[in-house]
Formats: sequence, structure tokens, C-alpha cells
Amino acid sequence: MYQPLEQFNIFILHELSLWGLGSLSLTNYWLVCGLLLALVLVFLVWPLTNTTFLTTNWTSMHEGLYSFLVKLFSQHVNNYHSLYYFPAIATIFIIVLFANLLGLMPYNFTITSHIFTTLTLSLTMFIGTIVISLYYNKLNYFKFFVPKGIDNKPLKFFLVFIEIISYIIRPFSLAIRLFANMLAGHTLLYILNTFLVYVTSKKVFALFLLPMAIIFMVFMLEFAIAFIQAYVFTTLLVIYINDIYNVSH
Repeated sequence: MYQPLEQFNIFILHELSLWGLGSLSLTNYWLVCGLLLALVLVFLVWPLTNTTFLTTNWTSMHEGLYSFLVKLFSQHVNNYHSLYYFPAIATIFIIVLFANLLGLMPYNFTITSHIFTTLTLSLTMFIGTIVISLYYNKLNYFKFFVPKGIDNKPLKFFLVFIEIISYIIRPFSLAIRLFANMLAGHTLLYILNTFLVYVTSKKVFALFLLPMAIIFMVFMLEFAIAFIQAYVFTTLLVIYINDIYNVSH
């Protein structure tokens, strides 16, 4: 790689023949998606294999994560029926978190650094909340866009227009936030690593420790951002679910 953004390129690893029906391209993107799916399934299913009912480090980690997500969910949603959607929220949190962490592994690929991945997740949940809200609230759903306590009709019409625009922008801002953070962080790491390689090639060992320390701190920052962005992404999705049961503005 010669450019920082080349690490995000999708390329074909292998062509799979479909017995006369054509061919299927295996890319680095789909390879990491398959690895991510396998890790998520193992993470979710593995505790079910514990038949001893004894607490282990693995089960303690799952219980801690479950308690954390339940607390996050209950802080933003005050309706009991909303717990129906908790498994979906917990699964998305784990998927986003594992995808972010996989991207930090050497010679790996960050699927959340592509806008179509994050936009697919955000649009799917956003459209789902709209459909569910229309099912439960019927026409009362549109009260969400009408602010209360304003008698001036031109002003109310303008505010309704602003509310609709801000509502439509929600999934795009959610997707861009995750995509931009992953893209910027990995690009910065690549630039710093390139500088470290250049310093090493010139045998300027007096300057070796400084970029090495900076790279380590940036890597730890990216490690923290992987958790933070998964938390922010999930929190905003929970807030969107809360709108299902609070249509009044």
C-alpha cells in the first residue's frame, strides 16, 4: 500500500465457480463479514454450552455485558413493551463492536469504515422503527413532528418542516458518525506507521521512540473509540425506539 486510503479498498481474493451458473467473487469484505458472523455466533451461543451452572470468566463477561446493555436500554426507554426489541439492540451492539475491533488487527479489514455498511445498519433500524410506530400509533405518529404551544401558523409550518428534515437526516448522521470515526482513525494510524518505517529505514534511532509512543497512544485511543462508537450507535438506536412510545412532541 502506498496511499493511506488503499487499506479500505475492496478486492477479489478468489473466484468461486457455480457449476455453469456463473461465478461468485470472494472479496476481502465478505471474508471479514463471514469471520465477524462466526465470532458473533460463537460469542452468543458459547454460554449456552455451560451445563455446570458454575460462574466462569466467560459467563461473567456475558453477564456484565448483559447488565450494561439492559442499563443502557432502560435509561432511554421507559416502556415495558420496548423490551421486545432488546435482543436486536444487543446483537447490533456486539456486531458493531466486533467489527470495529477486527479492524484493529494487523492485515485485517474494517467493514465499518465503509459508508454502505453503516448506512445499511442505520437505515434498516430507522425504517423498522417507522413501520412499528405507524403500526402502533396509526395517524398519531405524525404528531411527533408538530411542536406544541405555538399558535403562529406560518411558524408552526416552518418548524414542522424542520422537524421532518431533521428526522430524515437521522440515519445518515448515525451512519456517517461511525464511518467517519473508523476511517479517520485507521488513516491516522497508517500515516504514523509509515512515518515510523521511514525513520527506521533512515536509522534515525534517536527519533524512534517518539513516533512509537505516539502510535501506541493512538492505537489505545482507537481501541477505546471502537467501544465508544458501538455505545453511541446503540444509544441512538435506543432513542429512536423510544420515539415509538412517545409520539407527542
